Amino acid sequence: MDQNSENSKYWTDFYSSQSVTPNPSPFAASCLPYIKEGSTLIDVGCGNGRDSSFFARSGINVLSIDQSFPQELFATNCFFLNSDVDNMPNIKCDYIYARFFIHAIPLDKEIKFLSFIKNNCKHFFIEARSDKSKFNGNHYRRFINLEKLKSRLDAQNFNYTIEESKNLAKTDTENPVIIRVYGNVND
Repeated sequence: MDQNSENSKYWTDFYSSQSVTPNPSPFAASCLPYIKEGSTLIDVGCGNGRDSSFFARSGINVLSIDQSFPQELFATNCFFLNSDVDNMPNIKCDYIYARFFIHAIPLDKEIKFLSFIKNNCKHFFIEARSDKSKFNGNHYRRFINLEKLKSRLDAQNFNYTIEESKNLAKTDTENPVIIRVYGNVND
């Protein structure tokens, strides 16, 4: 089994054993004020759909994409597409939201994803684990270096604000260093 298949199996098993919380992630809550009601948003790497459901309940039209999450377990009123970043169709939207996605894919797929953003939306939000994080887990992680990510964003000519900090995705068991990007696609 290749790394991509192993990673997909890990997440399918993980999400199949979890219930969907009605509470959004802190990142989704921080993005909502920037999103217009009635707009379109693609949630890439949507996981169990908790943030997708939150955005949909807030009056946003959501397409949720994940290669691992079984659609029959999906939370609420969002369109769902089972896809890998390599096979995502070009779908125009107002926003792309990617929480804990780019650190779960290899660099070549991240670069493809940034190109997807540039070609398909006006605004985007990315949250990822920094290379300053510690991680104890048995699945793939590619920690993100802030300066290198800035270079890749600059190469796409994006306009963005970026932060790197603890206390952004704190749980009962960890407080990782997180990178958050709030960006716009320049025409």
